[in-house]
Amino acid sequence: MVEKFQNKYRIESARLPGWNYENDGWYFVTICTNNRECWFGDVVKEKMQLSPLGRIVNDYWLQIPKQFDNAVLDGFIVMPNHIHGIIVINNDLCERMSLPTISNNSPFNNSPFNVETRLIASL
Repeated sequence: MVEKFQNKYRIESARLPGWNYENDGWYFVTICTNNRECWFGDVVKEKMQLSPLGRIVNDYWLQIPKQFDNAVLDGFIVMPNHIHGIIVINNDLCERMSLPTISNNSPFNNSPFNVETRLIASL
């Protein structure tokens, strides 16, 4: 039976009970726009045409591995009102890397967004 919160139906969590999401694994992620409004572009002749906001979403998705040392991207697609993607979490990558620590003040930080690099599991 679906539970109610403040007398409204709510969607059950898609999280696997008992699973530690800090574990290594392949994670399928879907992020939707508010009210499923089509902000990211349109499908024209069976091809996605990104809006300026859709291009920003695309670019930020591609920045994930630069911001999180233990994240690798697999396939992804930006749709008019959502994005689907696969993020591979591999904590061994952090141990094998011999790169200096990256921070906002480091000359190694190539991010145009000026965001500090962290492990994705720390969020």
